[in-house]
Amino acid sequence: QPLAAIVKIGLPTALQMMVVNLSYCILAGMCNTFGVSVAAAAGIGLKVNTLVAMPCWSLGQAVTAMVGQNLGAGRLERARLSARTALCMGAVSSLIIAACTALFREQIVHIYNDDPAVTALAMSLLLLGSCYQLVDALQTISIGILRAYNDTRIISLVCFTSYWIIGLPLGFTLARTDWLVPAMGPAGFWISYIVALGFGALCYLIRVHHLHGLDAEAVRRRIQR
Repeated sequence: QPLAAIVKIGLPTALQMMVVNLSYCILAGMCNTFGVSVAAAAGIGLKVNTLVAMPCWSLGQAVTAMVGQNLGAGRLERARLSARTALCMGAVSSLIIAACTALFREQIVHIYNDDPAVTALAMSLLLLGSCYQLVDALQTISIGILRAYNDTRIISLVCFTSYWIIGLPLGFTLARTDWLVPAMGPAGFWISYIVALGFGALCYLIRVHHLHGLDAEAVRRRIQR
């Protein structure tokens, strides 16, 4: 019984993480087809975006523990307060980090590379990356809240839709084709991820709002099933 419960909760989480990491591998591979300078600039953008997302990943881990503990103790209002607090902290911290990334993008890029072509492109990618840090933070923390409710299947479903149905196809369309707009190159992938992460954040927040509206008995059944 405990093993089955762990698999039931953990398998969708593992699938979600695999979807995210594989999509970024494919994104890097598609950027590499534009040439060495673009590959270098995209690599800088991905590395910096990963680094600046770490505070919100930490908040996501913390809120899972806090909300889960309070749900298990039957303290629903404190669980909701913990979730709201984490979302507010994530929003504020991501806006501060986004502003710093945008303001100091030139200095950040020069830590990695001094080539003018790479620097110019990497700076533009960092600026685009700063635009999705808020929705990425809200998405990451909402996922942590949903895990506390044992609501992991919806996470994997929304994640697959965000990255594979929206992000990668839209990125290829914007970067490589003239179907919607003139081909944008690597910037198209970053714009598509703003859209994909925004969709994911919206879906997760709606789900969190729904779960926060459940009564004590409904929550108890959910976390014990």
